[in-house]
Amino acid sequence: MSSITLVGITKSYDGPAVIADLDLHVDTGTVFGLLGPSGCGKTTTLKMIAGLLEPDAGDIRFDGASVLALPPEKRRIGMVFQQPLLFPHLNVEQNVGFGLRMQGMRPRDARPRVRDCLAMVQLERFAERFPHQLSGGQQQRVALARAVVTDPVVLLLDEPLSNLDSRLREQMRQLIRGVQERLKITTIFVSHDQEEASELSDRMAVMFDGRLAQSGRPYDLFMRPESTAVARFLGSTNLLEGHVRAPGLLDTPIGPIAVSCAHGVEAGRTVTVSVRWEHLAIRPVSAGEPPNSFCGIVRDVVFGPTRIRYTVEINDVEIIVVAPTDLEYPRNEPVVVEIPARHVRLLQEAHASATLPG
Repeated sequence: MSSITLVGITKSYDGPAVIADLDLHVDTGTVFGLLGPSGCGKTTTLKMIAGLLEPDAGDIRFDGASVLALPPEKRRIGMVFQQPLLFPHLNVEQNVGFGLRMQGMRPRDARPRVRDCLAMVQLERFAERFPHQLSGGQQQRVALARAVVTDPVVLLLDEPLSNLDSRLREQMRQLIRGVQERLKITTIFVSHDQEEASELSDRMAVMFDGRLAQSGRPYDLFMRPESTAVARFLGSTNLLEGHVRAPGLLDTPIGPIAVSCAHGVEAGRTVTVSVRWEHLAIRPVSAGEPPNSFCGIVRDVVFGPTRIRYTVEINDVEIIVVAPTDLEYPRNEPVVVEIPARHVRLLQEAHASATLPG
């Protein structure tokens, strides 16, 4: 196991920087999810850690020691790519044991370790099969076993589940987490899939244009985004612009909203707030509505197996609410949407000097 530290990493390809002065730290034995849109620099970062690319500036350290002078094979890294990249002429056992063979280990000495790794990924019965005889999910299990059999100190996963169907993705997420927890190996998981990153990661970061926009626990990124860009990328949130009328009170296009996040922001300032879909409540119209309740019309209904997503129009603004399936409101039905004050999140760039909730 090893901690990973990137200090001032910069990388370009004959043009603007793909990675710009990147600092990153991953604690020993944890899973760190690197999340972002295509082209943001996630895979480039992973390749530099692996030694497959050399940074233009900065340093990469394992347990505080620079590894820039080490070639990939000396960095003790296991890596799983989007494609399994198995040798078609080798069977499963031979594919998994290939790295050990390259290290000079005799086949009879390697076999127990190979068999143990195959058992970890639940493929011990498939040891004699060839890649073309395996499903896509099974091939990725072989790739995972091959990556960990050499006892690496770091495991790098570059969107390894993107080519699998939803059922296999769920199975592979559980398998990867199980293997990581057993081996306690420091892992960086690159993905553009929010569910994968949040389920697998102890900590995660959102990356845009070669820079980290925000990092922290998955809960913090989803529930406490610091910028409009992060809130929009992570999705499932309503963004509203408002003017601070008084401490704890915003004027917005849907009406005045009492909040607990704008104390310390002077009156008259324009701010942007975020409220996640699942934090809103929807109910029938009734007399004597409490504060932060807004009347609107249901414009769209999307039914799911565990929840219903409503688009409610309030003063020409569309607000999305997700609710349990026990009661359905049809299109064009008048409803009330309630916004709990404690769930309104003030975004950082709206007012940099504001005291943000921790």
